[in-house]
Order: sequence, then structure tokens, then C-alpha cells
Amino acid sequence: MRGLLSVARAMVCAAAVTVMIQPAAGHAEPPGIPDADAARTLLDGLAVAEEGSASGYSREEFPHWNTISGECTTRETVLQRDGTDVVVDAECRATAGTWYSSYDDQTVTAASDIDIDHVLSAPASGV
Repeated sequence: MRGLLSVARAMVCAAAVTVMIQPAAGHAEPPGIPDADAARTLLDGLAVAEEGSASGYSREEFPHWNTISGECTTRETVLQRDGTDVVVDAECRATAGTWYSSYDDQTVTAASDIDIDHVLSAPASGV
């Protein structure tokens, strides 16, 4: 009986210690969050380029696609996977085929007209 009581006491103590050392839920906000008026002022100051202008965009600022197999990059591999009747050249570039974009319900026949990594093209996003 004494042994059972000792085990019970040890379990109660262990449970109490476990509860006591549980970390409290943290709450953190990023620094410098503007109030609504300041946010509106900041938004009003944004320059909005005319659609299709690609103002400020340079492809050289972004790394190219990784090579997956042989000459095929990630983009070329995905274009082959997701296209229909895709034909590629010796460098693995799609020269023919069709691709369907569920984002805008369009079917295209030029690989350059399909984005595989984002909904909004990088030039249109203004990055």
C-alpha cells in the first residue's frame, strides 16, 4: 500500500510540474504596423503601371529554371507533363502542343503563353 501511495504521489507531482512548465502562448506583432490613415496614405503613394507595360521588370533579376534531366529544365518538364501533344526540340524546348490554363479558362498553343509557377506574371506583378 505504501508503495502504491508513493507512486501516486510521484505521478501527481510529475503532472503538476508538467503543467507548471508549459510555455504560455506567445503573441507577437511585426514592428511598424501603420494605422488605417497611414496605410491609406502609403497605398495612395504607390505607382500603378499601365497593364502590359512591364515597367521596372527585368528578367535578369531572377534566376533561371533548374535543369531536371538532360537538357530539360523544371519549366520544360512541367510543360511536357501538363500539355497535350507536346513536341520538343533537341534542347527540350516545347515547339508545339496545347496547354489549358484553369486560371483564366484559356487553351493556348504557344508554350510562352502559359505560366506554370504563378497566376500573375512577374512583369505584371511589378517585382
